Amino acid sequence: MKKIIMISLILWILSLFLLYFTVNQAELQSQDYLVNINRIQNWVETQELENLNRELELSDFSSEELGNITAVKIIDLKNLNQNTAQEFLAVELDDYRYLYRYLAGKEQLVRYQLQLNENSSFINFIYAGLLLTLIFSFFLSFYYKNEKEIIVPLKNASELPEKMALGQLKSLKIKTKNKYLKKLSWGLDMLQEKLKAEKEKNYQLEKDHKTMVAGLAHDIRTPLSTIKNYAIALEEEVYTEAEAIKRALKIIISRTDEIERLSRKLIKSSEKDLEFDSFEAENQELYLNEIHSKLINIISEKTERLPLKFEAESPPENLLLKADLNLLDQLFNNIVDNAIKYGDLKKLNLSYSSEDYYQLLELENTGTHIPEKELKHIFNSYYRGSNAEAESGFGLGLFISKKIMTSLKGDIYAQNTAEGVKIVLVFKIA
Repeated sequence: MKKIIMISLILWILSLFLLYFTVNQAELQSQDYLVNINRIQNWVETQELENLNRELELSDFSSEELGNITAVKIIDLKNLNQNTAQEFLAVELDDYRYLYRYLAGKEQLVRYQLQLNENSSFINFIYAGLLLTLIFSFFLSFYYKNEKEIIVPLKNASELPEKMALGQLKSLKIKTKNKYLKKLSWGLDMLQEKLKAEKEKNYQLEKDHKTMVAGLAHDIRTPLSTIKNYAIALEEEVYTEAEAIKRALKIIISRTDEIERLSRKLIKSSEKDLEFDSFEAENQELYLNEIHSKLINIISEKTERLPLKFEAESPPENLLLKADLNLLDQLFNNIVDNAIKYGDLKKLNLSYSSEDYYQLLELENTGTHIPEKELKHIFNSYYRGSNAEAESGFGLGLFISKKIMTSLKGDIYAQNTAEGVKIVLVFKIA
């Protein structure tokens, strides 16, 4: 904008100089005085003038007839001497202009003295200069308005595709009153918002996919650990009775089935970019006793060879809950593993309570408390509390448990107790 103003100012000044010269030339080239000169010239030709080489008396002519003619002088060329010629021709061109006319029949030369109208020239210059200034002012205001309303917004818009290609998605925010540019700005902003949403969605899909794979890998590790423990026990002949061996083999087969199910899920998640927003729960009405037995079996499997005291409260009889037994198997494995891993291996307690239309299942382990500021974060993906630094893991067990309970239209939360930490599962009563 500064460059345009400087160029316009220079052009304006040059135009004023040119205008001044043109106005003066136009004034000099005006043909009005020629009419008056012709009139006087005709009069002079009809007169028999004696005493030449003098100024004529112009009293016979009105001021309108004379116009800007102030004096007329005639010289006789036949009797011309050097001094007279120099005096006649050597005039000062200050405020006057001199024109000469020859009288051919009389061999005489007539000199007309004209008064230049400088005031008229100046006024004409002022008017023309004002008009020129208005034209330049209009041009500058028009350019400024177009620059503000069109050029600058278009310049900003022209930079947008490159920024979008580099992933720099920001609102254009074009300030303009031009309806077409407003529409362009709105369209570009809509495009950016859509690209931004797609970018965030793809990022979230990728993150969820990785979380799903990591979660499934985590879940596979749990039954593998159980199979390994029982396989070692069988190899070392820890179980000698046929019933105990049969029970161990049954557990190994059960855990193998679980690995097979998780493997299928892992393959499915690899073939499709599954979102990890929720688990596909097949909710059905299950008796709490059935759920209780499932949890007791898992706890027994994991604590059988541990010096841990386990106490379980009997569940309410004939109480139906909405749940998915396969997902509960995965959920119980996660929370029992956590209770054993982060507890002090002294005591594990299972209890029940109810609240409105929900049944609460509470699993409490003795040991170190979870810092209060961490309690709300332990169900986030990849989050590991300060008490988990010495233990291996991905920080996915409780995150997966939270997702499972959400898919079951229930909830899960943790709280510190007098002796340790309690995990509470909230089931909806059927």
